[in-house]
Formats: sequence, C-alpha cells, structure tokens
Amino acid sequence: MRTVHSNTRRCFHFAGIPMCLPILLVNCLLFFGCKATNTAPPPPVAAPQQEMPSYKYLFAHRILPQGLHGTPETALLLAFSEQGDAFLASVWEQNKQANPQFASEVASPPKVIQRGFLAKSLAFFIIEMPTPEVMPEAYYALVIVELTQDAKKQALDAKRIWYYTLEKTMPKEALLAGNKANAAPTQQTATVIGQWTNEPRHWNFGPGPAPGDPKAFAGAVFTLFRAKVKEAARAKQSAGGNGPARQ
Repeated sequence: MRTVHSNTRRCFHFAGIPMCLPILLVNCLLFFGCKATNTAPPPPVAAPQQEMPSYKYLFAHRILPQGLHGTPETALLLAFSEQGDAFLASVWEQNKQANPQFASEVASPPKVIQRGFLAKSLAFFIIEMPTPEVMPEAYYALVIVELTQDAKKQALDAKRIWYYTLEKTMPKEALLAGNKANAAPTQQTATVIGQWTNEPRHWNFGPGPAPGDPKAFAGAVFTLFRAKVKEAARAKQSAGGNGPARQ
C-alpha cells in the first residue's frame, strides 16, 4: 500500500484500487460553508485480477481510519455535530462512486449511534457499520478524540485520535483465544477488537463482546485504552522523557 498526497485529496492504493478521501477535511469544510477546489473523484480503474476486499472492509479498515488520523479535526464534526451522519454518508457514497467495481454491493452508509466523553479532554463516538458478512468486516468503530483549546480560534481543536473496531471473526479463533464473553460463539457472533494506528498499523486485542451491544464494546475499549495510557505513562516516567506518550 502506498499513499499519495495532493492539494485537496489524500489517496492511497490498496490491492491496486485508488481509494480517495475527497478529502474528509474538505468535506468537513464544505459542510461549514467553505469552498474547495479539485474535489472530483479519481477516474474509474479496472478491477485487479485477484480476490478483492469488500467495500465495507475498505471503508472501516482503510478509508475512515486513515482519513481521521490524517485530519483529526474532522473527528470534531462526527463527535459534536448533527451533520455527522450526512458527512459519513457523503464520504461513503463518493468513494463508492469513484470505484464502480463496488457498485454491486448493497449496504446502508455507516452512522454515529453514540457520543460522549471518556474524560474532560477526551471525547468519543461510536459508528455503526453495515452488517458484516465475512471476516474481518467491522460491526462498529469507536473513535476517541483528544481535545485541545485553540487560542487563535477560541474553540476546541482535535490533537489526535484513536480508532478501534469490533470485527467479525471465525468461531474457532475465538474459542482458541478463550472467549469468555461468548461462551458458545457461532459463525454469527464471534468477534475480535482491533485498532488502526496512524502508521497505519493494525493491532488485534483478542476476543470482543457479541455484536449488537455497543455499550459492551465501548466498555471493553475503554478498559484497553486506560491500560495503554497507564503503560505509556510508566514508560515515559522510566525513560525520563518530556514528550507526549503515544499509544
């Protein structure tokens, strides 16, 4: 996978497919009445001669996390604005139309189903994805946003984000991992919790709760997140560093 930058778009190629964020930030600006240029989607390309991932997978695992990591301020729209769902639907449809090989996929756009605060400077929101059919498509994405105060704008700004997913997996994998949340996991209910970092790198944190329970998913993610924060703080203290701890 390689990433390509332009003045108003951030694109990357996955399995030979150009996936563009038209861009998340540009869409965000458009929602607030600003103007942007050169936002036309890339020209259609022929599908590569190999098994392709689904559009649902690409959106939850590539398009959305890379866009939010690349422009954290976009997360403010999803965390606090009533226009968040319209924004998600716009990004979903523009990327799908730019790649007609996904035209046969029928699925409703993702939507924000919960918003809140984990701490005074940490907002979060949960996105419900289209129902997964194959692994590792995602049931949910949970995004934690670190908030800062922008003195010049006299408003909140987003410093960085953390992006977690509840992913469909195979029952055998869940059983081998000792899935206590699903005593008898099935093809429909076995899940794992994942995370996409800025690099981008994917982390697998093992079995997750059954789908259909975003509250349980949020609780599991918050437990993981707090543990990582404490671990990073201890590492920073041991190293005597002054920079912000990264998770």
